[in-house]
Amino acid sequence: MNSTCCETLPDVKEKNLTMSMLESGSKGIIKSIKMNCDDSESCRFVRRLKEMGLHIGAHFEVMKNSGSGEVSVYCEGTTLALGQGMADKINVELSNGAVMEGTMFGRICRKIGIKCRP
Repeated sequence: MNSTCCETLPDVKEKNLTMSMLESGSKGIIKSIKMNCDDSESCRFVRRLKEMGLHIGAHFEVMKNSGSGEVSVYCEGTTLALGQGMADKINVELSNGAVMEGTMFGRICRKIGIKCRP
């Protein structure tokens, strides 16, 4: 089943950063959204994100991320509050900023050249 809400990008890297991994002040671009195209709830989730302005290719800035609660994001002229679960499903490309050291990805971020929070 192919849903019109699904968007795929060629060559999506295996090691993706998610929005929930970024510390406050980080900027980037939304690269993909994790979803199951056969699941109607997942499709509604992606549609809702698009309605809020979070779509593939959108530039964003993380305004607040405590690492355990909501993630505040400025995107396309709007500030949005996302739960950790939502932010975990949004794969991003970091253009400026840092990965939170407390995340699972934070342990290897220095190996691949991404600055971590001290």
